[in-house]
Amino acid sequence: MDSEIRLTEKKKLKIIIIISFVMALLFSSMDIAEYLNDRRINRAEKYRVEAGIIAMLADLLRADLECIDKRGKVHDVYTDNDKSYAVERDISDYIYGQSRILYRYKIVEDENTQKFIDFFNDNMKHLRVCKRDKNGKLTSPQTISEAEGLEEFKEVNSLDELIKYMHKTTEDGKYYLYVLKYMDYDDSEFKGKIIYENEDGTEKTVFEDRAISIWDLFTNRDYLYEAVKVVK
Repeated sequence: MDSEIRLTEKKKLKIIIIISFVMALLFSSMDIAEYLNDRRINRAEKYRVEAGIIAMLADLLRADLECIDKRGKVHDVYTDNDKSYAVERDISDYIYGQSRILYRYKIVEDENTQKFIDFFNDNMKHLRVCKRDKNGKLTSPQTISEAEGLEEFKEVNSLDELIKYMHKTTEDGKYYLYVLKYMDYDDSEFKGKIIYENEDGTEKTVFEDRAISIWDLFTNRDYLYEAVKVVK
C-alpha cells in the first residue's frame, strides 16, 4: 500500500515537473519572441530614416526607385511622385507583420540625374539667405550651409556622393537631407530675401519674404527667376 502511495506521489511529482518545465519553456519562448520582435521593430525604425533619404532623393531627382529583396531581385519599381510614401508603406508592413522583408532601395539613374545634381551644386554654391532683423534691416548674406548650420559645401560629382552628403549629420544628429527638407517648414515666419550671387559678385533676388525649399535646390535658377515673375 505504501509503495503504491509513493509511486502515485512520484507520478504526481513527475507531472508537476513536466508542467513546470513546459510553462517555463513557454514563457521563455514568449520572452525571446518579444525580444526579437522589439529588436526587429527597432531595426525597422532606424532603417526608416535611412531609406527615407533614398526615397526623397529619388523624388528630387525625378528618378525611378527600385525596391530590392534580400536575394537581390527587383521586387517593384516605384515611378510615382511620392516614393517616400511607398517606402513608408513597405516599412510599416514589416513592422506590423504584414511583410517579412525589409527591402533595399536603389535610385535608377537616367539621362537627367546629373542635370539635377548640377542644379543642386549650383544653388548650394550661389544662393544666399538674407534675413530681416527686428528693425527690418537685412542681415549679411549667408550660404544655405551657413544658414542651416551645415559644414561648408563642397561640390558633389555623382549620385553616390550626393547620397553620402545627404547622410551626413549635424552636431545634434540630424541628417543633412532632413535639415534641408524642413528649411521652409514655417514659410510664413521667413522675412527677408533669397538672392543668387553670380561669380562676378552681382546679385539677383530670387525670393522675397519666402523661404527656400529643398525642391528649389534641385531646380534650374532660370526657372526660379521665371517663377518669381509669375508670382509677382
